[in-house]
Amino acid sequence: MNDKSLEDYLRSSRPVMKDDQTFILRTLRNMEQVEGIKEEVDRQRRHGRTAVLAALFIGMLAGLFIAAAMTLFPEASAALKQTMTDILFAIPYSWLLFITTFAILAVTLCLVIPPRHRV
Repeated sequence: MNDKSLEDYLRSSRPVMKDDQTFILRTLRNMEQVEGIKEEVDRQRRHGRTAVLAALFIGMLAGLFIAAAMTLFPEASAALKQTMTDILFAIPYSWLLFITTFAILAVTLCLVIPPRHRV
């Protein structure tokens, strides 16, 4: 059913509304409740995005700190590299760990970046 036929149908049906004050008050109260729900959903979305961005920022800072520590202390970083290599090769299918990490990063970025709505 296209918009024109729907409009014609509604105009031809001419629904009868009661002139009731309680109906109007109930409708206004329901509309206020819907607006309250919309505001709460928007607030929760903003809070979620803020939390994900904070975690991303803290993770980046931790990565920079570790990279700086590894360049400042090469003898400790060599031992750490050997330990990490031993751990990664001890895990079967360690390449799945890297693929999973990148997949989680991609999903997180998709959740943080808001979609563009076309009008």
